[in-house]
Amino acid sequence: VGIGTTTPPSILTLSAGSPVLTFYGGGGGGNTVGENYYPWNGRSGGPPAQIEAMDDGAASAHLLFGTAPAGNGTALAERMRITNSGNVGIGTTNPQHLLHVAGTIGAEEVIVSSTGADYVFQPGYRLRPLSEVNAFIKANHHLPDIPSEAEVKENGLSLGDMQSKLLAKIEELTLHTIQLD
Repeated sequence: VGIGTTTPPSILTLSAGSPVLTFYGGGGGGNTVGENYYPWNGRSGGPPAQIEAMDDGAASAHLLFGTAPAGNGTALAERMRITNSGNVGIGTTNPQHLLHVAGTIGAEEVIVSSTGADYVFQPGYRLRPLSEVNAFIKANHHLPDIPSEAEVKENGLSLGDMQSKLLAKIEELTLHTIQLD
């Protein structure tokens, strides 16, 4: 199928003067499976935006998305990658999570599913006395059940897990306030 061309070199070709998207199913036109007219490592003369299926020679194929940086109409820069394992990377060529963003994320809203912390209100929950909490803070320089600054810097943190832990601390403070009242 050719869109914008009468001689499509592959199963699907979109063309606007030069191919802007090409998928090969069998190595047509002298290219191997997964390459297109503008191989990623031969960027000069390519289109201002490109999608490319890439085989890195290690039995792993990735789908790359690139655009030309402002002021440079020929050199393509990778902007996003989908790996053969299904991980999506933005700002990284080696995504380690289902969605891995190496940079700042802006959002109108983020919804994190977690278990909450209502267990604090169960009759069998052991509420630490404030003297015990104080001793722990003096010895460890952070709250019980909350990771230290060094742990967070080394391992990062799960937003859902941290939200549950912080909610538990708020609920514990509420119980202490009730006891003091």
